[in-house]
Amino acid sequence: MAPETTVVLIVIAFVVFAYVFAYPILRVRTASRLAAYDAVLTLAQIGVVGALFWGSGVRFDALLFETNWFWFALILSLLIEGPVAYWYKRRHNISLSVDLPLKQRKD
Repeated sequence: MAPETTVVLIVIAFVVFAYVFAYPILRVRTASRLAAYDAVLTLAQIGVVGALFWGSGVRFDALLFETNWFWFALILSLLIEGPVAYWYKRRHNISLSVDLPLKQRKD
């Protein structure tokens, strides 16, 4: 199996697990929680890919350029996870705006 295919399958497996099983169970319903969980998800993906390809010297073909495993996994993760996250936000009515509490003025 080509190394690019291996990375694609790893990223898809993580995204499917997160958005189909984990996030609905954890009731991720705010943009900040979704961003935090997605950061952990991306780090886990990169960790698994790194365990397979760290120090191997394998170059990955990213269509327009060749790169190492780290950048390939990160770019691929953003490309695959982005549309799925957008779908999840729309499905669960998650607003992208951040509601910050207003400080009460003391006069």
